[in-house]
Amino acid sequence: MQFPSRHPGGRAGARDRFRRLFRRLAPGARRGTCRERVRRPHALGHRGHGAGAALRAERLHGIRRVSERAGGREAHLLAHRLKTGILLLNLGGPDRLESVRPFLLRLFKDREIIRLPGGRIGQAIIGRMIAYGRTKEVQENYRKIGGGSPIVAWSTLQGRGLADRLRARGHDVEYALAMRYWNPTTDDALQELEGKRVDRLLALTLYPHYSVASTGSSVGELHRAMKRRGTKLPLDIIDRWYDHPGYVEALVQRTRAALAGFPRGARPTILVSAHGLPKHFIDSGDLYCDHIEATMKAVLARFPEHPHVLAYQSRVGPVPWIGPSTDQVIDRLAEAGVKDVLVIPISFVSDHVETLYEVDLLYGDRARARGISNFRRIDSLNDFPPFLDALADLVEPRLA
Repeated sequence: MQFPSRHPGGRAGARDRFRRLFRRLAPGARRGTCRERVRRPHALGHRGHGAGAALRAERLHGIRRVSERAGGREAHLLAHRLKTGILLLNLGGPDRLESVRPFLLRLFKDREIIRLPGGRIGQAIIGRMIAYGRTKEVQENYRKIGGGSPIVAWSTLQGRGLADRLRARGHDVEYALAMRYWNPTTDDALQELEGKRVDRLLALTLYPHYSVASTGSSVGELHRAMKRRGTKLPLDIIDRWYDHPGYVEALVQRTRAALAGFPRGARPTILVSAHGLPKHFIDSGDLYCDHIEATMKAVLARFPEHPHVLAYQSRVGPVPWIGPSTDQVIDRLAEAGVKDVLVIPISFVSDHVETLYEVDLLYGDRARARGISNFRRIDSLNDFPPFLDALADLVEPRLA
């Protein structure tokens, strides 16, 4: 459990947990709303998925399945248990304070994650202004959680746990991290897997809920990187798994454990906080909000006695975002006299700045200042064994 500021295990505790995490990685260690939607089927297609007619897709928990009619080398490799290179796709984060500005510059230049006014020229100019203007503030946020993002460290443990489970089941796999806006990059990941002489690639997004702005951008970059490098390996993609039973069960277990920590007789309100998204994505048919609500419904069905509310966090930039925002919802709960709140940061499968700083410290301080005396969040999934089991169950059907 990550405790907010002025509670035991607060800012100093976050730094200590960050240090312990990296020791574990040592060698040998083991403002619109989401309901305002315009359905445009053409907007739901994934950019850059034209890797060959042999890779026509069917869907099962977001898995792109190769057609039985596929022929040639792709069909041969995907029909046998050859070595598979698994690319874990995620956003990334600055590993030290000096990395914050270049990380923000990469982030805000990407029109797939946030579309700023003025086309590509406006994106470049305004994005650079935002990155430079926010550098000191964001550096301070990272300083409060240990001096950098732990996302690569946790993703490494997730990849290791996934690979170990698949190898124990008889599969020949390697893994590499492909971070969209920092290191290791997608090119780095391809180079690593090619060096290990894999026969095929499987991209696994670490965003359970599909959006063009997250998984869509990462997959687009993967295709561009493969083209730049001349990579000809067959590619399969798991681009969403918001309804996978194992993933839902892992969230349920984390939620149940957190609820058990409240005082006897308390009836906490469950605040489901998802990462926000510029509203224009939803207006164009992006299914992100549908996926978030489906996961929330599946988890909360196990806790019918608790009131709940959905909100969206992490708004940035001069464009309208989906809502309501998490800080607004906290204010409303406080005005209603709620004293006990449990946060489920539903978009995030590992700890990083959005959980350790934004939820634990920023929102925690805000909640207590407004009279919510018992504000907590569930532990992140991180390297939680049931979650790693779920990832292995998700991937294994693609290795047959």
